[in-house]
Amino acid sequence: MKSNRSVLSAHRSWGVSAAIAACLGCAPSLAQQSPPQGESSPAALGLEEIVVTAQKREEKLNRVPISISALSESHLEQIGAKDLAGFAREIPGLSVQAATNGGAPSIVIRGISSAAGDATVGVYIDDTPVQAVKSSFSADPTPKLFDIERVEVLRGPQGTLYGASSEGGTVRFITPKPSLTNFTARARTEFSSTEDGEPSYEIGAAAGGPVAEQLGLRGSVYYRTDGGYVDRVSRIDGAVIDEDANSSESLAARLAANYSPSDNLEILPSIYYQRIRNDHLPLTYSTSGPLQVADTTATPGEDRFVLPGLTINYDFGSAQFTSVSSYFDRRNDQRFDYSTITGDLLFGTAIVPGFEDYRSVGDTRTTQENFTQEFRLSSPNDSGPFGYTVGVFYQHAQTDFQQSVAEPELEGLVQTLTGAPLEAVLGMGLLPGGLTYLQTSATTVEQVAAFGEASYELTSQLKLTVGARVAQVDVESEFYADGLYNGGPTAPELLGVQRASETPINPKLTLSYQITDDDLMYATASRGFRAGGPNTPVPVGRCGADLAAQGTSAAQLRSFDSDSVWNYELGAKTLLLDGRLSLNGSVFYIDWSDIQQALALPTCGFGYVANLGNATSKGFDLAIQYQLIDGLTLGVTAGYTDATLDEDIYAGADPITGARALIARKGDQTLLTPEWSGNVALNYQREFANGVQGYARADLQRSSAFYRTTSEGTTSYDADLYRGPAYSFGTLRIGMIRDGLNVSVFVDNISNEQPVLFATYAQNPSSRMFQQQTTLRPRTIGISAAYDF
Repeated sequence: MKSNRSVLSAHRSWGVSAAIAACLGCAPSLAQQSPPQGESSPAALGLEEIVVTAQKREEKLNRVPISISALSESHLEQIGAKDLAGFAREIPGLSVQAATNGGAPSIVIRGISSAAGDATVGVYIDDTPVQAVKSSFSADPTPKLFDIERVEVLRGPQGTLYGASSEGGTVRFITPKPSLTNFTARARTEFSSTEDGEPSYEIGAAAGGPVAEQLGLRGSVYYRTDGGYVDRVSRIDGAVIDEDANSSESLAARLAANYSPSDNLEILPSIYYQRIRNDHLPLTYSTSGPLQVADTTATPGEDRFVLPGLTINYDFGSAQFTSVSSYFDRRNDQRFDYSTITGDLLFGTAIVPGFEDYRSVGDTRTTQENFTQEFRLSSPNDSGPFGYTVGVFYQHAQTDFQQSVAEPELEGLVQTLTGAPLEAVLGMGLLPGGLTYLQTSATTVEQVAAFGEASYELTSQLKLTVGARVAQVDVESEFYADGLYNGGPTAPELLGVQRASETPINPKLTLSYQITDDDLMYATASRGFRAGGPNTPVPVGRCGADLAAQGTSAAQLRSFDSDSVWNYELGAKTLLLDGRLSLNGSVFYIDWSDIQQALALPTCGFGYVANLGNATSKGFDLAIQYQLIDGLTLGVTAGYTDATLDEDIYAGADPITGARALIARKGDQTLLTPEWSGNVALNYQREFANGVQGYARADLQRSSAFYRTTSEGTTSYDADLYRGPAYSFGTLRIGMIRDGLNVSVFVDNISNEQPVLFATYAQNPSSRMFQQQTTLRPRTIGISAAYDF
């Protein structure tokens, strides 16, 4: 049963001032790599450049004509990042906001976001895409940040090299390759205490190096427990039933090999495993005390995936061949408390007097099984004025979803309140097992694509790059639902396999000017897209009146089309003052066409996906690193995104009155996207006697207000939910390094900010009780230690 109240993403236009554009044009930049743990700081040597593979070849970042941020593992440790949300605050243009029933994160880059359809941001572990279809019940899988070589965030559509679901950009998690020459090992542990919550702790170890003349291995294992801070309380007297209920634990392990039987052949098998278990969703209720939830049942969940892969590299001398094979197997189980739905729908109140402990349990299971194969051929980096990367890509992705809602107490509740049996009052009884809803669905996406990029140096400094990706995308979907809340079984005319097919083409054109080795300017035009597909059938019996009021029918909503973006971007990067100052900036203009959006039917609790309207997104991103004096570095990042819907969007006409409801208004902003976001960081490192190195780092992140619904007068407007707050998040870390041992103390969320990030009345919209919310983890103080062998 869809319990998430769907809302429509929309956008507001904004013009970038000529002054800002000029500033970014003359002050470009690059990202920096922090020194490995245990090694000296580059304080006296300037800021060190990082090497990335964003264009599927190794390149220095300040020679890559893409708006990109890259963070090394040591930098991720400096800022205390454990997952995606931990480093997103430092990346301009990237927003991660809780957006599902369970508060799971939605990834937004440059304002391109949607509550429905395929993902708008590609998520990759090495060269394997793992992003998930937009859902109310699960989010994109992302790895924990231990034994990760680096993270790359590519802003803007990456449709040529990365294909579908990279409309807004791509996030890449790059794992380390086993060395054939050096043995390295490290261990890390951490203990922390959260204000008014349980303690957290972690331990991890990684080691790798040569085990034979032509063979290297690397393995890692990581375990973490995050203590809970939300209490589950009684609805009757407010007594605590389960203190700090939302604890969770994470386990990750990876094993990789590097077999190089000759100088030009490299064989890299690997397997990655991760499991995250939560005891309770991190939701709170607005009507309970601070950091309290009044669920009548616990809501545990488990999200696990295994990713075996095989990469083969062969160097022909004149060209480099790469084969990437992978199989991604994920299962996400989650329980939800639906105890307020029945009273709300049947009696107009979330809590029925005398039935305060009424139980309704929703269980969901989402599985992904994705096989991908990519072959590509690239010219060597020193191939002269002409360079290229060409390849073919195949993916077979199967996503299955199951949901059941059990309410064995419903018959007693209805009998007590009405004096009549359930079947007499509602027209049908419960399914076996006391179920009021049962759903199964299966979606298969098969994709074949050919892609290529070619570059030519028009002069020693001026380079032209052209690229394109042509794909064939076929989607098949099956669906079945039954139960009281579905109005009975799915109508026969809506059963069977639904199919959709399309052949998108994504071109790219870039002109770059390498002024010096440290100075780059570029201009890019590129296209990205999301595949369309079949709609989940709307139950005719339950939603017939809503559909009729919109002038449509369930049969007309069988599928939705792809949407696409065109991105126009100017950017520049530079390294100045003998490497002490780096600047990285870009301005962008994005046209978004035929947006896939989720539309809620007003009374029946279901919805569908439709292509509605066009939008424009404009803004800039800027990153500055400045070594003020030896050992003291100032870092500033800032992003501005202003995206708006280009036109009013209306529902279908009422067949009787002819009236059309306003779904979204021209000028409405994209949802869950702050206009401004930024980070200011001071990092100080100093060498003491006896080889001791001390350091201190302070970060202050700031995010402006954002919107959760469309504006007043639209069908999705909700005054209580409309605007999310601006908030700050401060961190401090102080530590010492000696002989490979790094010990630090830290404070996260220094000011103990508790903004309402996620909020919904999804499960009880009519009675307006129990607004569900999420917030930041309260102030946390801890100590960490890492040792590099």
